[in-house]
Amino acid sequence: IALRHLANSGAVVRHPNAHMDAVRPGALMYGIADRQAGEALPDTRQAMSVKARVVSVKRLHAGESVGYGRTFTTPRETVVAVLPIGYADGYRRVLGNRGRVLIRGGSFPVIGRVSMDLVSVLVDNPIRVGDEAVLVGSQQGELGSGSISTWELADLCDTIPYEIWTSLGSRVERVLSN
Repeated sequence: IALRHLANSGAVVRHPNAHMDAVRPGALMYGIADRQAGEALPDTRQAMSVKARVVSVKRLHAGESVGYGRTFTTPRETVVAVLPIGYADGYRRVLGNRGRVLIRGGSFPVIGRVSMDLVSVLVDNPIRVGDEAVLVGSQQGELGSGSISTWELADLCDTIPYEIWTSLGSRVERVLSN
């Protein structure tokens, strides 16, 4: 055997004796750390993010419904921001009324069903058309700072981080940066 390697992402962190001639960090290179490694994780950060721009901001009266199937009804006068991303892009339907996004560094809940092309978000601050929304990743802004990890989405979707990343559709623009 010319080259021996046993260490995937988890073993890179937990089993130095398995490093042998090479390692295969895979998901670790994308900041998707192995949960079982716990405190032994190296200083990693998620290298990928999913972002969209707010395309609409609407004020709704109390008692109005949002999304297909009327799964969310406004409890009071409410402001809703709409994002141009949906399950056709890989943002899973199950995240309706469960997920959250970051806008201006603040965390806001996804409301109603995630549709094929749109996500509705309950906002209570002066969010504007054109504001950047982070669906996965980190953001800092005048409302604070926060992050949404791939593990968080995977947990909400009852899946694994790999499925979150590989589900991203071809309409999602890929941008490489340093």
